[in-house]
This record gives sequence, C-alpha cells and structure tokens, in this order.
Amino acid sequence: PNDSFHFTAESAAIYAQAVVTLSDRVDATIGGRYSEDKRSSLRLVVDPSTAQGTPRPFHVSSGDPLSRGDDSHFDYRIALMYELSETVSAFASLSTGYMSGEVQAGTGSLLDASENDALELGLKARLLGDSMTVSVTAYHSKYENLTTSLLFLIPESDVYGSRSVPGGGMESRGIEFDASWRPTSELALSASVTLDDSEFREFFKRYVYTETDGNSRITVLDDGSKTMDVSGLETPFAPDFTASLSGEYRFELGRYGVLTPSATVYWSDSYNTETIPYFWSHQKSFVTLDVAMTWQLPSRDVTLQAYVANVTDEDYFTGSDTFSKERAVVQFNDPRTWGLRFKLSL
Repeated sequence: PNDSFHFTAESAAIYAQAVVTLSDRVDATIGGRYSEDKRSSLRLVVDPSTAQGTPRPFHVSSGDPLSRGDDSHFDYRIALMYELSETVSAFASLSTGYMSGEVQAGTGSLLDASENDALELGLKARLLGDSMTVSVTAYHSKYENLTTSLLFLIPESDVYGSRSVPGGGMESRGIEFDASWRPTSELALSASVTLDDSEFREFFKRYVYTETDGNSRITVLDDGSKTMDVSGLETPFAPDFTASLSGEYRFELGRYGVLTPSATVYWSDSYNTETIPYFWSHQKSFVTLDVAMTWQLPSRDVTLQAYVANVTDEDYFTGSDTFSKERAVVQFNDPRTWGLRFKLSL
C-alpha cells in the first residue's frame, strides 16, 4: 500500500500547414503533424530504514524492470473551400487527432493513446445585401481508446482513490446552424442551433453502487466488482438540442455617447453528467437569460456596463463526481449574478 511510482514523459512534434489555390474558386488547406512521445514508469518501495519514526518514508527503486512506452503518430488535416458564387461557399474538412497515453496512477501502467477522426461539411452564405451571414455545418467524429475514471478502495484504509482506466470509444455527429443579421446600423441579431447525437460505441465503466435494479447492462465480475456496458448510451454533457438568441440595439446619444442594451437567451435540452446515467446525475432541460446595458462615452475611451447574468436564477448541473459507494456530489452553475464593469482604453 506504500508503493509509489516514478514516471517520466517526453514529447516532441513537428507541424506544417499550407494553403494552396487550385483555381479562382477553390482553395485547399493541407497540414500534417508528426508526434513522438516517450514514457517510462518505475515502481518504488519504502526504504525500510525510514519506515519508522519519520513523518514521510523515503522511497527507493523496487528493482522491477523499467516500463517504457514509445509512441509515434502522424495526423493530418485536409480542407477544401469552394466558392459556389460571390455570396455562397462550400467547405469540407477531414482530419485526425492523437493524444498520448497517460501513466496510470497507483499502478504505473502505460495506457494506450487516444485517437480521433473528424469530418466536417458545410455551407456559408452572405444574404440580404451582405447584412446577414449564415453558416450550416454537419460534423462526424469518432474517438478510440478513451479512458474513464475508476473508483477503488486504497488497501488497508477506508479511503477511496481514483485512477484512469481504458474505457472504449464514442461517436459524435450532428448539425450546427449559425446566423448573424444587422438589419439596420443600430440593431444586431444572432442565433445558433445545434442538433447533436453523441453516444458511446463499445464502452465499459465500473459500477460502484450495490443496487443494480436488475439492469442487464451490469455484469458482476469474478472479484465481486461490477461493470456496466454503456455502449449505445448518450455521452455526458451532450444535449440533443441547444439554441441561443442574442440581440442588441445602439442608441446614439450625441455628446452623451452611445447606450447599448443587449440580451442573450440560451436553451438546452436535457443531458446526463455521468458516464453511467444515474438518476441523480440527470439534468432536465432549462433556459437562461443574460442582460446588459453598456454606455460608451463620447471619447470612446471609457465604457461602463451594468449586467445581470442568469436573470431567472436557473439551477442546472455543471459537473458531478462519485466519492465512494454511498457518496456522490453534483456541482451547480452560478446563481443570479449582477455587477458593473469599467473599461478604460489608453
């Protein structure tokens, strides 16, 4: 139980990107990144001569072989931008990503690297005499070798610890819509909508609670612990639908400056904050409202703003965690907050 681990990590990478004009309407972006990561892990044991009578025992090498992990990876990005007309363009992007594997706390094991493949397709347009900009993007991402946290009881204690362990993969796909419109020089509006479908692929998570309620996804292992198959379930913090609408209006006050009231409304569908969809980690749909009043002095050097965030004092989950077989906590957003901001430009 008093073992420790000494580990090292070294990373080096080279990256290059170029934009190539293929025609008067087509531009291509080509980029690549080559990464090398070197990791090592060595188990340490307590020096018997320091085990008693010292506030902190001293660790020495256990004599076990040094665990080494050398990873290399090449990632790329290819993107095309095609001007369909003077006001409409289409784009496509294909890219890969890589994150070096970590050293597992408590065991010193070297975990596999995580990988990501991403595809994006979209359209951008300028409408209504260039007063409106609209973009629509469809995306699809696939992740492999993701890790998840494992809650474990530290030997010879009643204290729980947490370490990263292999979990599996996930897939995310959806459509994003963004628009901004300035119908007059005083009024500005913007809106965004996201439709998202994110779910786990083959993914397993340790289940720490005693109750299983006959859940067929939960399997009892030989050591008595439980694991849950979350394949096909929604990923945490991935609402199916989100939307926002913002607006502001500028009042020109002549020698008294400019007064600009603004407001933003945000709507979120329900989501879960945990890999396993516990009843206590479910967040129902909610709406928030932020408002502000900004006064810019005629000199343009001084700006004052009065604001209220979360006007309706809406409560929603921003995080959660499990600390033992009986304890779980959730974190909430900030309550209604108001204040004043002062900006001086020199």
